[in-house]
Amino acid sequence: MPSMRNPANQAHWAVEKMRAHNEKREQTRQEPGKVSSLGTTRSYEQGLKNLASHLRESREGDLRSVNREQVENFLRERAGEVGQKQLDQERQAAQAWLSCRDGENVKFPRSEHKTQLDESRNLAQQSRVYEPQQLDRIQDRLTEQNSLALQVMRETGIRAHEVGTLGRHDEQPANEREWRNDRFVGKDGVTYTVKGKGGLTREIKLSQETAQKLEQARKSEPDTVKDRGINYQSRYNIGTGQALSQAFTRASVKEVGWCAGMHSIRHVYAQGRMDKLQERGYTYQEAKEVVSQEVGHFRPETTEAYLR
Repeated sequence: MPSMRNPANQAHWAVEKMRAHNEKREQTRQEPGKVSSLGTTRSYEQGLKNLASHLRESREGDLRSVNREQVENFLRERAGEVGQKQLDQERQAAQAWLSCRDGENVKFPRSEHKTQLDESRNLAQQSRVYEPQQLDRIQDRLTEQNSLALQVMRETGIRAHEVGTLGRHDEQPANEREWRNDRFVGKDGVTYTVKGKGGLTREIKLSQETAQKLEQARKSEPDTVKDRGINYQSRYNIGTGQALSQAFTRASVKEVGWCAGMHSIRHVYAQGRMDKLQERGYTYQEAKEVVSQEVGHFRPETTEAYLR
């Protein structure tokens, strides 16, 4: 593959490899990942473009080098952002591409990749933002460990699995990147770090009160926890990952009658920070750039998804 960082170019190149030119469908069924339908080709190209964008943003490579674990990470994140139909399309596109590239059938079971959004409502119209009072009520229903985890997410916008990677800045330094100096402007508190997509370690800022509660939950020695097949070094007795997300879903349904998925906490944080920054005189674009780095992105346009 030529050196093409543009996700659209990568996706087009990949589907050209997958297309079974002038072959009957009966023949393509015997070749892993090959497709003959024009409609399927178009669907796969869009799905692979989204995967390539994810890889580029997290600096994990490209479609030529993508591995199974990276695809699993992508699908887990997308489960909190899209409906089941789109998630299925992207899952199928990824498994077809890896099958074609590697010459053997690769499967990402649908049973392991379900949307976290509440599809009982129209996804196009569904707001993924809870009111503060609703989150307070949900938080009251959680165990102490999960309640603390939710509070950390509300104050920082980190992902559910990132909660399990919390560390002090001196024991888990942030990566050297072109960080903005005005991240966390207007926020007082204690700096911690978390490890996110692609192994990127970034700073977050917790209130003094929450930091004190977190330190009270500190383990005597770090240990390893496994969430959805991935190992994390855990320093605090705090809810994290899939178990935390499931507990949040149950509490949300019981308390407010629906659930927008725990990923929606990132939407709550991003929208709240945008308001605060613009109140301080930041333009919309400037505020978006700050928020994008606070939530672990380096492309401000990616943050647009959290502002709907």
